[in-house]
Amino acid sequence: MRLFSKQRPCIDESTFVDTTRLLIRPPIPEDSAACGETVDDFVVEQQGWLPEYREQLVAGVVRGLYASRTERVLFDRSAGVVGMLSARPVGSWATREVGYWVGPRFRGQGYMAEGLEGFIPWLFEDGADVLIARTALDNVASRRILAGAGFIEMYESPHTLPNGVTVASMYYERCLRRM
Repeated sequence: MRLFSKQRPCIDESTFVDTTRLLIRPPIPEDSAACGETVDDFVVEQQGWLPEYREQLVAGVVRGLYASRTERVLFDRSAGVVGMLSARPVGSWATREVGYWVGPRFRGQGYMAEGLEGFIPWLFEDGADVLIARTALDNVASRRILAGAGFIEMYESPHTLPNGVTVASMYYERCLRRM
Protein backbone atom coordinates (compact mmCIF):
# COMPACT_ATOMS: atom_id res chain seq x y z
CA MET A 1 0.00 0.00 0.00
CA ARG A 2 1.35 3.40 -0.94
CA LEU A 3 0.70 6.18 1.55
CA PHE A 4 2.15 9.16 -0.27
CA SER A 5 1.48 10.34 -3.77
CA LYS A 6 4.46 11.52 -5.79
CA GLN A 7 2.45 14.63 -6.58
CA ARG A 8 1.94 17.16 -3.85
CA PRO A 9 -1.23 19.19 -3.69
CA CYS A 10 -0.79 22.64 -5.18
CA ILE A 11 0.00 24.83 -2.18
CA ASP A 12 0.30 28.56 -2.49
CA GLU A 13 3.40 29.48 -0.48
CA SER A 14 2.08 33.01 -0.03
CA THR A 15 -0.25 31.43 2.55
CA PHE A 16 2.71 30.42 4.75
CA VAL A 17 3.27 32.40 7.96
CA ASP A 18 6.62 32.51 9.77
CA THR A 19 6.89 33.15 13.50
CA THR A 20 9.84 32.84 15.86
CA ARG A 21 9.60 29.03 16.09
CA LEU A 22 6.87 28.10 13.66
CA LEU A 23 6.06 27.80 10.02
CA ILE A 24 2.27 27.90 9.77
CA ARG A 25 1.29 26.25 6.51
CA PRO A 26 -1.24 23.93 4.91
CA PRO A 27 -0.61 20.27 5.72
CA ILE A 28 1.08 18.08 3.13
CA PRO A 29 0.82 14.29 2.79
CA GLU A 30 4.18 13.83 4.54
CA ASP A 31 2.60 15.41 7.67
CA SER A 32 -0.07 12.72 7.99
CA ALA A 33 1.48 10.54 10.72
CA ALA A 34 2.63 13.56 12.75
CA CYS A 35 -0.83 15.15 12.51
CA GLY A 36 -2.34 11.91 13.80
CA GLU A 37 0.09 11.87 16.72
CA THR A 38 -1.13 15.31 17.84
CA VAL A 39 -4.62 13.88 18.37
CA ASP A 40 -4.59 12.09 21.72
CA ASP A 41 -7.52 11.07 23.91
CA PHE A 42 -7.61 14.54 25.51
CA VAL A 43 -8.07 16.24 22.11
CA VAL A 44 -10.74 13.71 21.09
CA GLU A 45 -12.60 14.29 24.37
CA GLN A 46 -12.33 18.09 24.33
CA GLN A 47 -13.43 18.34 20.70
CA GLY A 48 -16.10 15.68 21.15
CA TRP A 49 -14.87 13.82 18.10
CA LEU A 50 -15.96 10.35 17.20
CA PRO A 51 -13.30 7.63 17.73
CA GLU A 52 -12.59 7.25 14.01
CA TYR A 53 -11.72 10.93 13.53
CA ARG A 54 -7.97 10.47 14.02
CA GLU A 55 -7.82 7.93 11.17
CA GLN A 56 -10.00 10.17 8.99
CA LEU A 57 -7.68 13.11 9.68
CA VAL A 58 -4.59 11.12 8.70
CA ALA A 59 -6.27 9.81 5.54
CA GLY A 60 -7.42 13.32 4.65
CA VAL A 61 -3.91 14.74 5.02
CA VAL A 62 -2.52 11.91 2.85
CA ARG A 63 -5.08 12.70 0.14
CA GLY A 64 -4.45 16.46 0.31
CA LEU A 65 -7.97 17.26 1.54
CA TYR A 66 -6.70 19.82 4.05
CA ALA A 67 -4.42 21.70 1.65
CA SER A 68 -6.85 24.61 1.61
CA ARG A 69 -6.87 28.17 2.81
CA THR A 70 -8.60 27.17 6.06
CA GLU A 71 -6.48 24.37 7.60
CA ARG A 72 -2.93 24.78 8.89
CA VAL A 73 -0.26 22.79 10.66
CA LEU A 74 1.98 24.40 13.23
CA PHE A 75 5.39 23.20 12.11
CA ASP A 76 8.27 23.75 14.53
CA ARG A 77 11.53 23.76 12.58
CA SER A 78 13.23 21.58 15.20
CA ALA A 79 10.34 19.38 16.39
CA GLY A 80 8.07 18.96 13.34
CA VAL A 81 4.28 19.17 13.49
CA VAL A 82 3.17 20.31 16.96
CA GLY A 83 -0.52 20.96 16.30
CA MET A 84 -3.18 22.16 13.91
CA LEU A 85 -5.17 25.35 13.45
CA SER A 86 -8.19 26.13 11.29
CA ALA A 87 -10.24 29.17 10.41
CA ARG A 88 -13.32 28.02 8.54
CA PRO A 89 -15.80 30.47 7.01
CA VAL A 90 -19.12 30.81 8.83
CA GLY A 91 -21.86 32.32 6.70
CA SER A 92 -19.38 34.38 4.68
CA TRP A 93 -15.67 34.52 3.95
CA ALA A 94 -15.39 37.55 6.26
CA THR A 95 -16.39 35.59 9.39
CA ARG A 96 -14.18 32.66 10.38
CA GLU A 97 -14.48 30.18 13.22
CA VAL A 98 -11.08 29.44 14.72
CA GLY A 99 -10.32 25.98 16.04
CA TYR A 100 -7.06 24.39 17.18
CA TRP A 101 -5.21 21.78 19.14
CA VAL A 102 -1.65 21.05 20.20
CA GLY A 103 -0.14 17.58 20.58
CA PRO A 104 0.49 16.23 24.07
CA ARG A 105 4.29 16.64 23.98
CA PHE A 106 3.98 20.31 23.08
CA ARG A 107 1.29 21.63 25.43
CA GLY A 108 2.16 24.40 27.83
CA GLN A 109 5.01 25.72 25.67
CA GLY A 110 3.21 28.66 24.05
CA TYR A 111 2.88 27.14 20.58
CA MET A 112 -0.79 27.99 20.07
CA ALA A 113 -0.41 31.52 21.40
CA GLU A 114 2.46 32.01 18.95
CA GLY A 115 0.48 30.36 16.16
CA LEU A 116 -2.55 32.60 16.63
CA GLU A 117 -0.35 35.70 16.91
CA GLY A 118 1.11 34.90 13.50
CA PHE A 119 -2.04 33.59 11.83
CA ILE A 120 -4.53 36.33 12.79
CA PRO A 121 -2.84 39.09 10.71
CA TRP A 122 -2.77 36.70 7.75
CA LEU A 123 -6.50 36.03 8.20
CA PHE A 124 -7.13 39.78 8.05
CA GLU A 125 -5.11 40.01 4.83
CA ASP A 126 -7.14 37.06 3.52
CA GLY A 127 -10.41 38.95 3.98
CA ALA A 128 -11.54 38.04 7.49
CA ASP A 129 -13.28 40.79 9.45
CA VAL A 130 -14.53 38.79 12.43
CA LEU A 131 -13.11 35.72 14.15
CA ILE A 132 -15.23 33.59 16.43
CA ALA A 133 -14.30 30.69 18.68
CA ARG A 134 -15.75 28.59 21.45
CA THR A 135 -14.33 26.34 24.12
CA ALA A 136 -15.58 24.36 27.07
CA LEU A 137 -15.84 26.41 30.24
CA ASP A 138 -13.51 23.99 32.01
CA ASN A 139 -10.80 24.25 29.33
CA VAL A 140 -8.82 26.91 31.18
CA ALA A 141 -5.76 26.70 28.91
CA SER A 142 -7.81 27.33 25.76
CA ARG A 143 -9.68 30.20 27.39
CA ARG A 144 -6.34 31.77 28.36
CA ILE A 145 -5.02 31.37 24.79
CA LEU A 146 -8.09 33.03 23.28
CA ALA A 147 -7.99 35.93 25.75
CA GLY A 148 -4.27 36.41 25.08
CA ALA A 149 -4.99 36.53 21.34
CA GLY A 150 -7.44 39.39 21.81
CA PHE A 151 -10.70 37.42 21.75
CA ILE A 152 -13.49 38.79 23.94
CA GLU A 153 -15.90 36.60 25.88
CA MET A 154 -19.33 37.10 24.34
CA TYR A 155 -21.68 34.65 26.06
CA GLU A 156 -21.94 31.30 27.78
CA SER A 157 -24.15 28.62 26.25
CA PRO A 158 -24.37 24.84 25.99
CA HIS A 159 -22.82 23.34 22.87
CA THR A 160 -23.48 19.86 21.52
CA LEU A 161 -20.29 18.17 20.32
CA PRO A 162 -20.14 15.76 17.36
CA ASN A 163 -20.29 12.79 19.74
CA GLY A 164 -23.63 14.02 21.14
CA VAL A 165 -22.28 15.25 24.48
CA THR A 166 -23.45 18.73 25.50
CA VAL A 167 -20.91 20.90 27.33
CA ALA A 168 -21.11 24.34 28.90
CA SER A 169 -19.12 26.57 26.57
CA MET A 170 -17.87 30.12 26.31
CA TYR A 171 -18.22 31.84 22.95
CA TYR A 172 -15.63 34.40 21.85
CA GLU A 173 -15.22 37.04 19.17
CA ARG A 174 -12.39 39.13 17.81
CA CYS A 175 -13.12 41.94 15.37
CA LEU A 176 -10.59 42.74 12.66
CA ARG A 177 -12.69 45.50 11.08
CA ARG A 178 -11.42 47.35 8.08
CA MET A 179 -11.38 51.13 8.19
